[in-house]
Amino acid sequence: MIKSLQKTQKLFIAILFLLSVVPQAQARTVKIAYTIDMPNPNSHYFNVTLTLENYSKKWIDFHMPVWIPGSYFIREFEKNVISVKALNQDGKSLFVRKIRKNIWRVQSNHSKTIRLHYKVYAYTISVRHSFLDDSHAFINPSSVCMFVKDLN
Repeated sequence: MIKSLQKTQKLFIAILFLLSVVPQAQARTVKIAYTIDMPNPNSHYFNVTLTLENYSKKWIDFHMPVWIPGSYFIREFEKNVISVKALNQDGKSLFVRKIRKNIWRVQSNHSKTIRLHYKVYAYTISVRHSFLDDSHAFINPSSVCMFVKDLN
C-alpha cells in the first residue's frame, strides 16, 4: 500500500511538473515587442505598435490596463486610445472590434504575425499616467501598452 501510494505521489508530482513546464515552453515561442514613437510631440500622442508573433488563434483580445500597481483606483487608461488598427504578416488589414471599454478583439485568422497599431493621448503630469510634449516624454507602460491576457 505504501509503495503504491509513493508511486501515485511521484506520478502526481511528475504530472504537475509537466503541466507547469508545457505552458512555459509554449510561451517561449511567442514574441511580443512594442515600438513607441512620437513624431509630433506637440500633438501629445504616442504612436504604439505591438507586434505579436507565433500566437495563432482565430480571435485575439488585446487589453488595456484599467489600473496600476500601487494605486487602487480605476484609471481608465483606455479612454486615451484611438485609431486601433491591425495588420497581418503580409500587411493586410485585420478586422478589429472594441468589445469592452478596454478590450479590442482582432480577427487574426491564425496569422503568424500581428501588428497592432494605435495612438495614446498623453498629457497628464502624473507618475500614474504618461506625458508627451516638445519639452519631454514620460512613458508609464501601464497607460500605454496593451497586453494579451492569455500570455501573462
